Amino acid sequence: MCDSWLKEYTNRDEAYCMARVQQLVAKNTVTEEGEAHGNTDLKWLHELVDEVAKNLPPPDPPYDGNMGMAARLSAILGLWFAQVQFAKTQDPNRPTFLRQKAYEKLQHWIGSSIQNMIDHSATPTFFPGQKWNTPWDPEAKSGDFV
Repeated sequence: MCDSWLKEYTNRDEAYCMARVQQLVAKNTVTEEGEAHGNTDLKWLHELVDEVAKNLPPPDPPYDGNMGMAARLSAILGLWFAQVQFAKTQDPNRPTFLRQKAYEKLQHWIGSSIQNMIDHSATPTFFPGQKWNTPWDPEAKSGDFV
């Protein structure tokens, strides 16, 4: 196992993923004369999905392919968003009060993301009808569905 989850599961490290998303966004952005920000065509997301799918390491059974892609894309896009948002909070060309507000929003997003990943209190409502049995129970049932 390597130190980077992204490297292990996408064959690309964080630096590559950041640079690639930046390239895709830039390639798909058109800035009109006189505008500070351009308009970005969201087809960059489709390109990213295709690239990740084409560069996957060997399958890791019993990991579900849909779950695997969701995890990989979430990691890449989460990394990119968090780094870009943080970079904007540090840009002295932006008003201080906006930078502070952006930092607060970033912290809230990070906290909410972590909370969504670790709070399983609502999970049974997401999967109605599924029976629940912790695999660490000494008397856990062991089925054969993979």
